[in-house]
Amino acid sequence: MGKHSVKNKKQTGKAVHSNVTSPKRNDSDLAVFVSMSRELKEEGNKLFQRRDHEGAMVKYEKALELLPKNHMDVCHLRSNMAACYMQMGSSEYPRAIRECNLALEVTPNYSKALLKRARCYEALNRLELAFRDVNTVLNMEPNNVMALEISERVQSTLEKRGLQVNHTVIELPPEYVEHPSASKVVKEKTKKKNKKIDKARVGQIQEKKVDENMNEKKAEDKRVVEEIISSKMEEESKKNVKFIFGEDIRCTRLPLNCSLVQLREIIHDRFPSSRAVLVKYRDEEGDLVTITSDEELRLAEISAVSRGSMRLYVVEVNSDQDPFFERFKREEVHNLENGDAGKATEARQDSCCIDDWII
Repeated sequence: MGKHSVKNKKQTGKAVHSNVTSPKRNDSDLAVFVSMSRELKEEGNKLFQRRDHEGAMVKYEKALELLPKNHMDVCHLRSNMAACYMQMGSSEYPRAIRECNLALEVTPNYSKALLKRARCYEALNRLELAFRDVNTVLNMEPNNVMALEISERVQSTLEKRGLQVNHTVIELPPEYVEHPSASKVVKEKTKKKNKKIDKARVGQIQEKKVDENMNEKKAEDKRVVEEIISSKMEEESKKNVKFIFGEDIRCTRLPLNCSLVQLREIIHDRFPSSRAVLVKYRDEEGDLVTITSDEELRLAEISAVSRGSMRLYVVEVNSDQDPFFERFKREEVHNLENGDAGKATEARQDSCCIDDWII
């Protein structure tokens, strides 16, 4: 009996020892998962280059499932997913911002995620947040070209609205500023005074407060009505237009007095797969006329009045014929993390554009 029990104890000890996972084994498993995740990331990058953004996101999501939440590669994958959402149109910018937020939770000073988020904030007219993000990048990388461009553009827009920008601080006019503790101090003083005055005085103060609240409510209602009227006027100032690109016809709305640069940006957004193109319209004689300036764009609008609707024809041409080709080529994403500089060079040699930003 005694020998048998000793033998059982030894066997039990061996079993317990075999269930303990060594740190070396954990490191080995993690290395395998990281390697699999990076392979999926490379597959996603190739799909992104082919403009299959939904397929790329599927690969990135699978790659994320293989990584710990705080792994360095998580911020790269989240940033790539944000780039995919940005390519899908401005309606997906909030999702792109969410992916940038998740990337910055892992690496708070990740400049590529900060710049993507700034571009989204700028497009959504949240200029203060865009200005904050680009200045964070410029504090780390003072010569970052993309950050300098966004900062200059946002600063110019804020100054046109009457706001003063002093280096990295937006100085609001006095009517926009209210000290956060001012209302608390007033309330505390009012309470102390109310204890010393009679009931009649208390009634007068209450009536005065009611009047002030009513005035504030009226002012708020007036502001809301003005914003609604302004938004309606802005909506009415836009005009419908059809873009015809081969057999692909897409409708959109152009702002009043749209410039040729804005028009090309809209075409680049509506047809992300297009490369070098020219924009044409059909005149009263039925001929296709190329639009090369803002004045000719106005002529196209005048010609469209007699026809009832405005139609613009997008025609692919050689890159040397498109005056905006180099501009869009410069702003295409060189920020997408490919992991290997040699692969990025090979991709450029094959003329495979990676669009990470939307103008």
